[in-house]
Amino acid sequence: MVKAFQRTLSDGWFKFIIIDAVNSQTDHYSGIWSAAKLAGFQVYIAEINSFPDHCAASSMHKRSLQEITEIRSTWEESPPNYIKLDLRGVIQGNEIEEVEMGDSDSDSETPAQPSTSKPSVISPVKQCRWETQGEHDEKSL
Repeated sequence: MVKAFQRTLSDGWFKFIIIDAVNSQTDHYSGIWSAAKLAGFQVYIAEINSFPDHCAASSMHKRSLQEITEIRSTWEESPPNYIKLDLRGVIQGNEIEEVEMGDSDSDSETPAQPSTSKPSVISPVKQCRWETQGEHDEKSL
C-alpha cells in the first residue's frame, strides 16, 4: 500500500488523497504520513471512537465483534504533532434535529456585489497536475 501511495504522490494528479484504512498502531501509517509531508501535502488524521458493538453492527466490511475488540485493544493514540480532525459532527449529524437561528436586521445589510475579476488565492496546498496542465493549455491558446 505504501508504494502505491508514494506513486500517487509523485504522479501529482490530486490535491488531496484519502486513505481509508484501519491503522490501529502509529507504525501502520507513519510512513504514509512522512511521505505525504515530504511531497508538500498537509496531513490530517481522522479518528473515530465508538463502542465495539456499535462498530460491529454498522461494519460495511463485515468485521466481527471479536475482530473489532482486538483492534481496539491494540489501539495507539496518534502522536501529538499529527493534526487530528474532529468528525463527531459528521457522524452525529443525523441526531441533530433542530437548530435555532436568530433573525437578522435586513435593513442594515447591504447586498454583496458580484465581482467580475478572478480572485487571487494563495494556498499552502500544492497544485495538482490537472490544474497546472489546464494553465499551460490556456497559455498556449
